[in-house]
Amino acid sequence: MPALIERILDDFGGNGGFSYDEKRSAGDSIKSFTYWRDTAIEDMKCLQDEAESQRLLQQYDSKGSKRQPVDRKGTLVASGWALLSKVIGHEDDELRRNASSMLSSGDPRRTVTQQIRSLDRKYEEDFRKCIKRLREIVIDSRKRINQSELTKTYGGESRLQKIFWGELSEILARNDIDPYDESASQSVRFILDLPKIVPGIGRDQLPSADRLNELRETFQRICSREYPDVRTSSF
Repeated sequence: MPALIERILDDFGGNGGFSYDEKRSAGDSIKSFTYWRDTAIEDMKCLQDEAESQRLLQQYDSKGSKRQPVDRKGTLVASGWALLSKVIGHEDDELRRNASSMLSSGDPRRTVTQQIRSLDRKYEEDFRKCIKRLREIVIDSRKRINQSELTKTYGGESRLQKIFWGELSEILARNDIDPYDESASQSVRFILDLPKIVPGIGRDQLPSADRLNELRETFQRICSREYPDVRTSSF
């Protein structure tokens, strides 16, 4: 994983297409993920050492009450659950249930192993979220570049047209399509024809909300004929 993260950072840092804010956002996302993971791993190692210590003490604690080892283990599980909640950043009902069920286990080492597995599952999810966030940063960057290229090439810079240049730019970015690809020709034509489709509005004006939604639905149908992913931040 460290090698993968380093490669991602190198890709962002060495790519002149990303703005400073986009690079900083990518770095912050990765930094947060790696900090949470490293902290959790270190704390879990300490927790595992404590479990082993309790196990050894129980071997010599033959004169204590039968309830004492369970209480110690219960404290261990509770502290482990609190640690997981803190590291993950929120309380988790599933972790709480797992922690309660672990009280029936007689082996503290097994308890900690289960907690570590729960943490690993959570971090698989967190890693996927981190990658998804990085992908959105890449899409935002491509959208910005696409929109600049499209307006530079075709014009059409009324307020209404800018909205749809943004829609098309994001769809092209999500599908990894060049803005000059032939598949975009009908979508481009639609945007250039907007002043004729919606006559009577000024350059800085927009049609009614109902009319705008109708135009967006038509535009999405056009794009869906060419691309599998036509999601945008507007829909």
